[in-house]
Amino acid sequence: MDLIIDASGQNFCIPYEIRSIKSKADVIKAIQDASRINKKIIMHGTKHSQAGQICWEDAIALDMTGYNKVVNLNVDSKQITVESGIMWRDILHAIDPHHLSLQIMQFVSTFSVGGSLSANIFSRDPRKGRLIELIESFSLATADQKILRCSRNENSELFYLAVEGHGLFGVILEVTIKLIENTGLIEKTCHYTIDQFINRSTSEIAYQHAELIDHHILSFDYHETNSGSSFTRNELLSLEREKELTFWNRKQSDVLIGFFIPAMNFQRFHQEIIKVISKSSLPIFKCGVNYIKNHKQSYLSISEGPWIKFSLFYRLNAKRKPASDVLKKTCSTLAIQTKGAPYLTFDFITSSNQMDQFFPNWRNFLNQKRLYDPKEMFYNQFYQRLCDLITCSKNYKRNTILT
Repeated sequence: MDLIIDASGQNFCIPYEIRSIKSKADVIKAIQDASRINKKIIMHGTKHSQAGQICWEDAIALDMTGYNKVVNLNVDSKQITVESGIMWRDILHAIDPHHLSLQIMQFVSTFSVGGSLSANIFSRDPRKGRLIELIESFSLATADQKILRCSRNENSELFYLAVEGHGLFGVILEVTIKLIENTGLIEKTCHYTIDQFINRSTSEIAYQHAELIDHHILSFDYHETNSGSSFTRNELLSLEREKELTFWNRKQSDVLIGFFIPAMNFQRFHQEIIKVISKSSLPIFKCGVNYIKNHKQSYLSISEGPWIKFSLFYRLNAKRKPASDVLKKTCSTLAIQTKGAPYLTFDFITSSNQMDQFFPNWRNFLNQKRLYDPKEMFYNQFYQRLCDLITCSKNYKRNTILT
């Protein structure tokens, strides 16, 4: 029996079959077959989206990890085209000899490009907002068995729908990404109060890694330099890839929960969250903070900031699940009290009113989904939960193996 489990171990499904994708033809064939036998399609890369995006019972599952080649590298125009199943670390290996680098990449370099695009990941370079800003174009296999080129000028509506589209508008195939120079960096370790962190200037910071430590924020700020650098940008990103999370192994996994808190309210959130953390029995090993000047571009983007993206990482096993449920509920309640919202890639909002407040275009997102995919071929638990917020016809219960 094939079983698909996400990285948290809390979302799973038994698919109709799992297909290893190696080419565009494989994807089109899967869409044709799904249409013929009336099956849904789900897809996954390295399975780190944790709100049900990779799961649906009895669907044809596309394993994209074998679709992972560099298609083209244009050094002069500083662009690379890759297949969507490629991992970020493999792109680094390809571009480093040409003194090029990535401006936006997830802190774990074993995530796939397609998954990152579907989540529209956030930048650790505060001069940029989200991955969509660096995407030149991508090709998309749609429910009607076409392959469309999507950019800001061509099939632009699909461009803004599929980015942060959580796999609901088709299968992302080849992606063209803008690159930057692989500059030298100098590290500066800073200790900030909450107010200092929120109000500081970030115009000269090329990369930041910040964590909440009790009553202050410890931030490693990296500045570009032409001489006397500690390391290059790629060396820093390569160091980051050593900090990989534990994937679900039927015993334990590393879980991430994340929230967006309005910057003006983060001081109040911080005062309460440190109490919650100190009382929790869970092995919380990181409390990440990022200052987000959100650029509202995709359909499902969160409303305009500025926000503080707050992330908790902890190790979960079966015995710790009750404590995990309490922590999630407590953090969610606290976020709501401070007018914050969950990070949809890793959690979910259970109120349509909250969705209206924080993701104001979500109803239009669903309307466009039904326009481009009227038979709802691309389907997953995440989409079902969005629909349930409107219909209120079902009480969604997350599957779990941790019992």
